[in-house]
Amino acid sequence: MSGKTLGGASIATVQGTIMLALAPLIGVRLTWLVVVEVIGLELLMAVTMTAFGVFVASHIQRMEGFSVVMQLLLFPMLFLSGPCSRSTACPAG
Repeated sequence: MSGKTLGGASIATVQGTIMLALAPLIGVRLTWLVVVEVIGLELLMAVTMTAFGVFVASHIQRMEGFSVVMQLLLFPMLFLSGPCSRSTACPAG
């Protein structure tokens, strides 16, 4: 199980780092300290979420049940994190 977790986490971290490398193209200013902190947080979140997925998958017998459970758990996190809301509705700060 640790191999699946580390494999999934490494793929997610590489994909996040590619997106981080493209961030200056849209005007995001990055310092080396911010880049190191973000990559560390990417790795932490990738390991956590992948380990959670492997844990849930190890207890579910059917593939259909796994997709339902993961959607039930991941969709609220997606909607509560804010990418689906307008940024103009947020307070300036």
